[in-house]
Amino acid sequence: MDKKNNLKEYRQLLILSAFLAVFPLLFFPKNIGVEIKPLFLFSGEFVWYILIYFLLFPFLSFSLSLLYSFFSLFLRILISLFFGMLISFMFSYNLLLALKLGIVVYLPSILFQIALLPLVFKFSFGEKIFRLERGKRIERSKPLPEVKEESIPLHPKAEAKESNLENALSYLKEYSGVEGAFLVDSEGLVVGEESEEGLEGEKIAPLALSLEEMNSYFLRKLGESGADRIQLFTPKRWINLNRVLDFTLVTIASRNTDELLNIRIIKSAEMLKKFLKERYGKLLRAEEGKNVSDLRGAK
Repeated sequence: MDKKNNLKEYRQLLILSAFLAVFPLLFFPKNIGVEIKPLFLFSGEFVWYILIYFLLFPFLSFSLSLLYSFFSLFLRILISLFFGMLISFMFSYNLLLALKLGIVVYLPSILFQIALLPLVFKFSFGEKIFRLERGKRIERSKPLPEVKEESIPLHPKAEAKESNLENALSYLKEYSGVEGAFLVDSEGLVVGEESEEGLEGEKIAPLALSLEEMNSYFLRKLGESGADRIQLFTPKRWINLNRVLDFTLVTIASRNTDELLNIRIIKSAEMLKKFLKERYGKLLRAEEGKNVSDLRGAK
C-alpha cells in the first residue's frame, strides 16, 4: 500500500471520528447520564471491540484482534476528549468536568461512539486489511517451485531463458513489490534476470559489483573477508545483494515491500545454489581461485 493511499485512509478515519464526536451534540444535555466506574466501562468496551472485530474480520489472528481493540479504545477516548472540549466551549462547562462527561459520564455519546467506532474502522481500513490477509494466505499456500533436472549451458544470455534459473528468479520476482531479480557473476555480467520493463540488468550489475567491492575493502580493515548479504534502503527502493557461491543475487523492490520478502530471497538463493552445485559443482571446484565468468564457456 503506497503512502498516498495510506493518507487517504487516515484522512477518512479522521473525518468519521470527528463525526462521532460532533453528532452527540445534537441531543446534549438531554439524559445527562450517570458516572460509570472507568475500570468497568473500559473493560466492557474492550471486550466489545474484541467480539465485534472477531465478527467483522473472522480471518484475523487473536493478537491482531487485540491490537485493533486497543487502538479502538484509545481512539474512542480521544474522540470523547474532543467531544468534551466541544461541550465546554458551546455550553460553558468547566473543562475538566466536560472532559469527564465525554469519557465516562454522558452515556448517549459514549454508547454511540462505542457502537459505531468498529464500523468506522472497517469502512476506513477494511479493504486494506482484507487485501493484506488474503495476500498472506496466498503467499503461505504457494509451493516452492521445483528445480528441474535439465542440463543447460552456462551462457549469460541463455540461462535467463532456461527453466531452472527462470524458476528461481521468477519465484522471487512474482513477490508483491519486487521490481527485479538478477543473478550477476564476479565480473559484473548478468547471468539471469527477471525484471520489469525499464529496469536494465546491464546497469544494475556494475552497481552491485561496485557495492560489494567497496564493502569488502572496508570489511577487510576489520578482519572480515566480505559480506554474505548487503541491504540498502533509498526513499523509493529496497535493494538486496546476496552471495550465492561465486555469484550475486540482486533483488530490487519497492521500499514499502513487507519483511516477508526476506524469506522469499532466502528460498530463491537456496534454489540457485542447489542448481549451480548439482550442474556445475565440478567446474566450480576446478575453477576455484579463477574468475567465475570463465565458466560461461564450459560445456
